[in-house]
Amino acid sequence: MTYDIREAFLAHRIPTWVNFSSYHGMGQAINGMYPDITLWPFILITNGLSFVNQIIAIKVVILLATFIVTYISLVKHNFIKENSFYVAILYVFTGYSLYQFLYELQPGAIAIYIFTFPLVFSIEEVLYTPELNKKLIVKLSLLFGIILYSHLLSAVVIACLIISMWLLRVVLEKKLNYFSILNLFLASILTFFYSMPILYRLYVISQSKIAPPYGKGLVGSESLNYIFNDPQIYARVSLSFVALLLFIISLHYFGKNSKITRYLIGEMVIILLCSNLIPWNILGKLPLINMFQFTPWRFGIYLSALPMLAFLYTHIKNKNMILFVLSLISLAAVPEALSQNNSIFKTSQCTFINSKALKADNSNQNFGSIIRDYLPAKTIGNSINGDVPNFAKRRSFYPKIEGPQQESNVKKVISDYGSISLYNQKSVEKGVYTIPVYYYSSLKYRIYVNGKKISKIAGDHHGFMKIKFNNLLQRNSKIVVIYNNPKFYNALLVASLAIYLFVIIYFIKLDNIGGKERN
Repeated sequence: MTYDIREAFLAHRIPTWVNFSSYHGMGQAINGMYPDITLWPFILITNGLSFVNQIIAIKVVILLATFIVTYISLVKHNFIKENSFYVAILYVFTGYSLYQFLYELQPGAIAIYIFTFPLVFSIEEVLYTPELNKKLIVKLSLLFGIILYSHLLSAVVIACLIISMWLLRVVLEKKLNYFSILNLFLASILTFFYSMPILYRLYVISQSKIAPPYGKGLVGSESLNYIFNDPQIYARVSLSFVALLLFIISLHYFGKNSKITRYLIGEMVIILLCSNLIPWNILGKLPLINMFQFTPWRFGIYLSALPMLAFLYTHIKNKNMILFVLSLISLAAVPEALSQNNSIFKTSQCTFINSKALKADNSNQNFGSIIRDYLPAKTIGNSINGDVPNFAKRRSFYPKIEGPQQESNVKKVISDYGSISLYNQKSVEKGVYTIPVYYYSSLKYRIYVNGKKISKIAGDHHGFMKIKFNNLLQRNSKIVVIYNNPKFYNALLVASLAIYLFVIIYFIKLDNIGGKERN
């Protein structure tokens, strides 16, 4: 996805819904089904680098953005600047943030992670608000917009957390806050307008009947013992060393300080949602939740923030010294972690990228670089395991045009963004042939054979494109498959981003007015 967006911007284009520049030029609808708008700024500012260096630069920029947003958010909520600085360091260089830098790049989830602290403060505020709050509604809508621009499943995760905390307050405090519901509802309406292009493209592509997600209906979880007993500095699905230590220290103040109690209860809710104490085998049958796959992947990334916030409210002497020492430990651990996980600095080309000349005779390719995400349903069937059928792998690595009587290897070439060119390696007779490009029936393609437009495009029984050659196809004939986004989508995209920018400006104005009133 990152590579396709990069190529789109280099071509001065809006990223298309299907991937021709990566994943073997098969036209898989990964771009369209994964929200990617929050990734665009990171790619734009690093697009002058080589792709491998760009990935490293994006990781560094994300770390920097996480630090800045965390620090500013803490200072704006009246925490001491020195302590805010140390907590921002701890949040960036431990837990999921450090894991992402070392092991992978999940741009959707990590973009949301940048705004964890503003999100926590806003959720806390909306749960306890005694009124209809215009500024809060706008702030929540902007944060929800970032979530929907980044990762749709995270929106479901955040919704689960909000609902859980709201119900807990009703049970524990015997208070039914209708203003919470009203503020959240109004914020959601605003968010809908921001997210129209994302929802539209999901709707259109889904009309093609795509394969069910990997593991749909089978939701796994982690044992409670593991969550506490594997405190790595760069933990992903368990409490990091720092989060666990601050959690234990803060427990001493549980029930003595309302803020600490709230945050620790929230942390316990997240821990429970990661664990097998929740009957996920039953809840995993519910819509949307059935796509969680493994709950620590969804909820575990938020395990670090609340213990840090709880600790900031404690009345421990030398609190800043404790934070300072922990910051030094976390920073000292980074070089060692980098030396053990130096794969991010390798300069070899990433396996999922296809070069400008995609060759059919590349026998060294690894079948593992094929992913099943959002393939046509005909390709996968009803399977929910992670495998891609061998026939799809063969067509990806050894592309051919295939007819009832004849077939020919083809050479794939990406000459222009948003299209793929196929050159047959031997002559074939006229007739109906399947070409090695996925077909989504709800999308509109254009196909040209030696410059002449093909009028009829269909899909075969395996989800690939099927076209008819009316004449003998000479060797090295050029077949071009082109996909452009609908004009309506482009209009929605411009409108939604304009609305989002306008609301940001409006929020800044509200925030400035509120700041003057406080002063």
